[in-house]
Amino acid sequence: MLTLRCGDDASVIDGGADAPTTDSTVGDAGAVDAMYDASDAAPRRVSVNAVFPPDSTNPLFAAFNQHILTAADVDGVNPVLTWASVDHGPDAGGGQYQWPAAFDTQFASYVSAGKRVNIIVEPISEPGGPKNLATPGYVVGAVDTVTCSAYAGFPVVWETAFKDNYKNFIAAVIARYASNPNVGYMRFGLTVGGEIYPFCASALAAYLPDGGGVQAAILDYDAEMLAFEKQQSPTFYVVGPTTYAGTDATYVNAEAANAVAQGFGFGSQGLQASDLTTYPVTATNWGKLFNQYAGQAPILELQTFGQSDPSGTCATSDGGCINGAQQATGPLPPLLALALAHNVTTFEIYTKDLLVAYDPANPDYATYHTAYAGALAAVHLPH
Repeated sequence: MLTLRCGDDASVIDGGADAPTTDSTVGDAGAVDAMYDASDAAPRRVSVNAVFPPDSTNPLFAAFNQHILTAADVDGVNPVLTWASVDHGPDAGGGQYQWPAAFDTQFASYVSAGKRVNIIVEPISEPGGPKNLATPGYVVGAVDTVTCSAYAGFPVVWETAFKDNYKNFIAAVIARYASNPNVGYMRFGLTVGGEIYPFCASALAAYLPDGGGVQAAILDYDAEMLAFEKQQSPTFYVVGPTTYAGTDATYVNAEAANAVAQGFGFGSQGLQASDLTTYPVTATNWGKLFNQYAGQAPILELQTFGQSDPSGTCATSDGGCINGAQQATGPLPPLLALALAHNVTTFEIYTKDLLVAYDPANPDYATYHTAYAGALAAVHLPH
């Protein structure tokens, strides 16, 4: 049987050369554990995963299927599963949890392509949209919500009605995929997206539990939810969420410690160009934390702050960058090289960056294909 990966002590990773199986039962434990082995007795193996894959309505869908799912240097795919897409409420006709057919279809297509699937669960929508579509309406109606520049209707996540209903959903997700050997890891977002960034902190202060501030409330909530996830005995790895940006390392240091205390991995969604010149001081403190927990955390994951800028020269001021995150991220190859030299085990790479490497129709392919494809191939060399 597949071992309880969340409790493994060895440093391990997702992905690897062995293709996932479509068998619904757990395969040979020795083969699976060998795929993830990154102990001192074996070279550290690092995986590349395509994060936020496009769905069938996205113009990049065909290119993703043709060039990324067929790429030998892409080990896995990381789709998003939103809470509200499944949980229709306790009184819903057809049952509370109705698993979307579109997600199941995508999952099956990734497995058929030989990729491992790593699921990012989102309880609250990413900022920038017109409203929060990821939290079920019955939950929003049962908790206090706040408004700030990033959000209208951000739920107070430490309230019982949010926590208990989200715990029930987390348990349902873990149970659904408990015996599926094609799942590599999951990351359960706690306050937003697949992360735990404390949006609307000033407004949330009006709803604090007795004692402490917003930071204490968020970190207590993080520790409670991670402990609950461990209690579910997941048969796949769990990556604890962390705060992706900001200058206060108190959040991310505590979040990493909370994850490792449960035998989980952790990561950062803030890898960026400034890390190249400031390491081991990095934008999300991953540099120091990876050094601290190498060999203890089963997964040390990195995702860039935004889509990369192959030229390294784009600017938001002249419209050359799509946003400030792309400008801050810079070119991908040197970031991969930096992380590979410093304990990373898992990369989450944006679709458009992978298309630079693999799609001849991409406008940046001719100029940057060699550098991008070479950097991705180097991930799979012994480290």
